Amino acid sequence: MTHDQDGRIVAQQDTAPAVVPSERKGFALPMAILVIAFMTVTVAVAYSATSAERLTNESQRTESKAYMVAQAGLENFLARRNEPGFCALCGLPPAVLYESTTVRLKSGYAIVVAQRLRAGDLTKPAIYLLRSRGVDTSSISFTGADTAHRNRQNAERTVAQLVYWNVNQVNVLSGWTATNGLDKQGSSGTISGVDNNAGLTTGCPPHHADVAGIAIPSGDYSVNGNFTPEGNPPVQYLGTQEQTNAAVKIDWSGIVNGNRIQPDFFFASGSAATAGWPTASMTGNSYPVIRVNGDFTLPSTGGQGTLIVMGNLSISGNNMWHGIILVGGQMTSNGNGTMMGATMSGLNTMFTAAQRDSAQAIAASGTTITTTPPNAIANGTKTYQYDSCEVSKAAGGLASYSVFPNAWMDNFVTY
Repeated sequence: MTHDQDGRIVAQQDTAPAVVPSERKGFALPMAILVIAFMTVTVAVAYSATSAERLTNESQRTESKAYMVAQAGLENFLARRNEPGFCALCGLPPAVLYESTTVRLKSGYAIVVAQRLRAGDLTKPAIYLLRSRGVDTSSISFTGADTAHRNRQNAERTVAQLVYWNVNQVNVLSGWTATNGLDKQGSSGTISGVDNNAGLTTGCPPHHADVAGIAIPSGDYSVNGNFTPEGNPPVQYLGTQEQTNAAVKIDWSGIVNGNRIQPDFFFASGSAATAGWPTASMTGNSYPVIRVNGDFTLPSTGGQGTLIVMGNLSISGNNMWHGIILVGGQMTSNGNGTMMGATMSGLNTMFTAAQRDSAQAIAASGTTITTTPPNAIANGTKTYQYDSCEVSKAAGGLASYSVFPNAWMDNFVTY
């Protein structure tokens, strides 16, 4: 201790040894490393989750596109099957067991297959399973859990629909049905509803029940001479004009204004049809659909198939027709040719005023479309004979697949 002059203590000396402080290491660096590691793991997990979700969304989008391609392919097939060149591998239902085609679309293609499940007969139609496998070629989907070895492929989806082969497109009431009435001149010739098909020819249906010889509105049939049609009954009166139109059961406006029946050969006028008459395409089992948007005179070569004439039709000489004739206006028959199948004339009586105006707008120049065409005229020794085989062959161009309600299948399983 140190004292001043008065003896007071002014300082005290500590003689204890000095304590050396312990070493304290910093924690900032480990904490920084831990934070960086946590953030790295978080970013990696987030990236992986985002990548997986992106792949899932892409797969869902491509699958949706494939579904739309498949459905579009199925609908295209239903609507366009009878178009020339659309289905090269299509046969002649209901006899054919299997037919298919590939429908090319902007974002992919659809392989459409129709497979018969049940054969048809006179009382029930043939049933087919129509399936469409759509392939989306506009994008790529990935498969496989191993990200390093994922497979890249086009998405596919298959839809299916139960359909039946609808051959009841033409309701045959008689050998010659004239909704505008008919005048028969002379005693010669034959108009018969007795089925000429014995049912023994390959490719023809069984013999059908006989129909009327002539079917016309009540009071609209006249005969100049000793002539009697053949059929059951020989003459069938269908009632008033409205009742007659309803009995025919043909959507004439749909055919004329709506193109319900797609023609194989279309002619804007009678002169165009005469110049381009497709004689070479009417041989063997070829029964084309021919449409003429005007008045027309059948060439002397005749033909076969389904003839649709918006205006008036004249048949003269020895020309023949096998199949179906649908005439909107007046039909005049001269000479001694033969018509085997079914004939319907005066169908413009079925138009409403608005439908008539629509038909007139697309008719050839000089053709008048009226809902009251003059009576059909049958002159000479013409033969109009109902033949269910010829009708069936011609109806092949009119028949189509029709869908069963509530029989559509999504994501149809294929092997």
